[in-house]
Amino acid sequence: MKKLKKILLIALAAVLALVIGFFVFLMIPRHAENPAQAAASTEAVAVSAMGDDYFFDGPGEDALLIFYPGAPVDALAYGPLLKKIAAGGIDCYAVQMPMNMAILGQDRADDIISRMPYSRYLIGGHSMGGLAAAGYAGKHPDQVSGVVLLAAYPGNEVTQPVLSVYGTEDGVLNPGRLEKGRGLVRDAYEEHCIPGANHANFGNYGTQFRDGTAAISADEQQQITADYILGMFR
Repeated sequence: MKKLKKILLIALAAVLALVIGFFVFLMIPRHAENPAQAAASTEAVAVSAMGDDYFFDGPGEDALLIFYPGAPVDALAYGPLLKKIAAGGIDCYAVQMPMNMAILGQDRADDIISRMPYSRYLIGGHSMGGLAAAGYAGKHPDQVSGVVLLAAYPGNEVTQPVLSVYGTEDGVLNPGRLEKGRGLVRDAYEEHCIPGANHANFGNYGTQFRDGTAAISADEQQQITADYILGMFR
């Protein structure tokens, strides 16, 4: 009996070590594949580091999109996408989250809104970042004009217009939670599924565990996404 108990304890310890190792692996920070390029200004968009955050200042003067990264992704990894949006007329602010986890910094938008004067504030994010952004929008219906969800869904009631964008090759997004999230939107809801797009290519941080293989380039996926965002909220 003692020998069996010892074997069971060893087996349990091994399983726990594997589980902990698996979650540590998932939480390894994912950085921009080409940070210098992601942070570089263009003719249309001036990129500025704001502490650990990044501001993408394009020709627009009315609206600011506050963007929450997916977990555990660095904010700068979304630079290529946000430059496309800013160039089209909606300035963007990429938020660096505590421990790269948006759920730990859901209220980061408070400080940004208080010091960035715009007529309209949109909030959005990718994956977990979208979930956290929807959570912020739900608590601030008078401050946020619209919500952008990239491969994400709300976990609470949202009274602002919502744009949802995801891809046919996404192996991470939970379809059941996506369906449930549709029922939590109380205003206009626009949804687009991009053929050939996957989960990771909304950013530029490499491949992602369990994700599908994209049939289009990250640049194409991001341009289509930017066009949808500009089409609904510009």
